[in-house]
Amino acid sequence: MKIKIKGQTLWFFGLPASGKSTLAKRVVNESAGYVLLDGDEVRQTVANFNMDQNARLLHLSYMAFCCRQLNECGVNVAAAFVTPLRSHRARILEILPDVKFIWLRCTLETCVARDPKGLWKKAASGNMPYLTGAGGEWEEPTDCALMIQTDAMSVDQAFSKIKDRFALSKTNGEP
Repeated sequence: MKIKIKGQTLWFFGLPASGKSTLAKRVVNESAGYVLLDGDEVRQTVANFNMDQNARLLHLSYMAFCCRQLNECGVNVAAAFVTPLRSHRARILEILPDVKFIWLRCTLETCVARDPKGLWKKAASGNMPYLTGAGGEWEEPTDCALMIQTDAMSVDQAFSKIKDRFALSKTNGEP
């Protein structure tokens, strides 16, 4: 009898520049068996992606489906998507009931100051009307597996919290 091992999805969400990609990539690079699904990378492939809330819901539904399929094959996923509305997160839970939501909480001022991709600057000039937190809606979650205040700790400290909470092991097999 073949034993099937199911993977898990750690879904990082929060405002742009809150640290989603940074921490998801850290999980992939320093933990066993994780692949990355990152909103920035997906948008580079899907060039005509609309950022209004209906398009986001459809996009996030597709991403949740991809995560579920990978998990069914035993693959762990570190997903990094803004995921701004409670209805988006509820839809993801319908598709992927075992998802572990990790809210990267960060003040708007800190996100604007970080702005590694220049998104906040584009939003301020009117070139990104749907940027979450600028013109696009954001709803704080009522429930998540883990909340990390990313403007109050280092990346190392944040990763340590994730590693401890989800019992991540190193890629060389060590705990």
